[in-house]
Formats: sequence, C-alpha cells, structure tokens
Amino acid sequence: MKRPHIFCLIILLMGIFCSCSGEDRSGEMPQRPWGVSVSLSSYGVDGVIAQGHVEASPNSPLTACGFRWGNDTLSVTGKSEVAMTFSDTIYPPASGTYYIVAYAANYIGETCSDTLFFQLDND
Repeated sequence: MKRPHIFCLIILLMGIFCSCSGEDRSGEMPQRPWGVSVSLSSYGVDGVIAQGHVEASPNSPLTACGFRWGNDTLSVTGKSEVAMTFSDTIYPPASGTYYIVAYAANYIGETCSDTLFFQLDND
C-alpha cells in the first residue's frame, strides 16, 4: 500500500523540480536594430568620412551595416564592417548637395538613420 504513495510523491517532486526553469524570458522577443544615427566628421577633396552608430540590436546579432548616399542622379549603397559603431569614407564625384543615411540590419529587419544633407565644394 505504501508503494503507490511513494511513487506519486516521487512523480510530484520530479514535476516540481523540472518545472523550475529559472528566469522567465518569454517576453524577450528579438527586434530590429534601433537608435541608428549618422554623422560626418570631415569632408573635402579627399572624400567624406561618415560614422554610423547603433544603440541596440535586441536579442539578434547585427548582420549588416553601411551607408546609402547620393543626390538627384546618383544612388550608392556601401557596406561597412558589422559593428555597433562603423565608419567609411565616401567619394562624391562632383561638387553639389548630397544626402547620406546609415543603415543596420539583423535577422529581424533593417533600420535606417535620419537623412543628413551636406554640401561638397570640390572647386
């Protein structure tokens, strides 16, 4: 008679110990990168040095980073090293007004910075 009670007690204790999984992480869903920004540190006849920054890439590693730049007739997409802070030198072909946007992607999606406009005088 005592064996069924012991067996039930063992099953109950196993259920309790197996259900304890520690911290509840069910609310941690992967998200696209956020807080992507772009800045220009210097520009002149030698090109424009652009720097991008990513605030976070929650629960998904970065897979791509870079810059999109151009003007009315030119559109260029360049890849940079995959990092939370990345930079590249771009070489606009002529004087004029250009735009630049930084982008970062992970397995969930892509996020772009605000558009930054700059004037280049190669004369």
